[in-house]
Amino acid sequence: MKYLKLIFIGFLLTIPTSIFAADISVSSPGTVVSGDTITLTMAVNNVTDLFSTAFDIQYDPAVIGFVSAQKGTFLEQGGGTTTLLTSANNGVLIVGYSRQAVGGVSTGVNGSGNIMTLTFNALSNGTSNITFLNNSLCSSVGFVCTEIPASWSNTTVTVSGTGPIADTTAPSIPANLSATAISTSQINLSWSPSTDSTGVTGYRIYRNGTQLTTTTGTSYSNTGLSPS
Repeated sequence: MKYLKLIFIGFLLTIPTSIFAADISVSSPGTVVSGDTITLTMAVNNVTDLFSTAFDIQYDPAVIGFVSAQKGTFLEQGGGTTTLLTSANNGVLIVGYSRQAVGGVSTGVNGSGNIMTLTFNALSNGTSNITFLNNSLCSSVGFVCTEIPASWSNTTVTVSGTGPIADTTAPSIPANLSATAISTSQINLSWSPSTDSTGVTGYRIYRNGTQLTTTTGTSYSNTGLSPS
């Protein structure tokens, strides 16, 4: 009896898979005035298995000053514990932000969301670039950073003008107060307007030390009186 030997040859097919880069962006506050608080929101879009991020931000310390960083919700998905570290010196902010491994197992997060917010003070007029340097997104794979491809978008902050000036000087006292008896139950009051460097918003009317009302005009009819 003859046997036919069958030989199966297998082919390993490699199908290329597109790698989609994540997007990192930071919001622009537009134009602010000196003394304002500036909040920049750093967001990620279309990321897979994000475990941590590290980056520097270069800015003009004569125009804006770093105040603080606050954790966003994205890396804390699933109740994850995170650590956020920052250090700022001479116009360079260094940031490290990471999830923590649980039981020796590192897990990343997927999707899009708010990574963190950065708070600055507007110090003086000018334009400051917000430029990412030495930036990386790291996946949960390995003991060192396995970098996730990403595009990082910079922005600018413009400080122009000054904030509102505090009004510390009281208005002048109303002058030429007169009272005209209209009837036994009504007296009409009138006075010359007060002056103030930023304007007068109104006048408080009192009777025997008790405030009756507030008026924006320079006259008031006091009614409902009883003769004494």
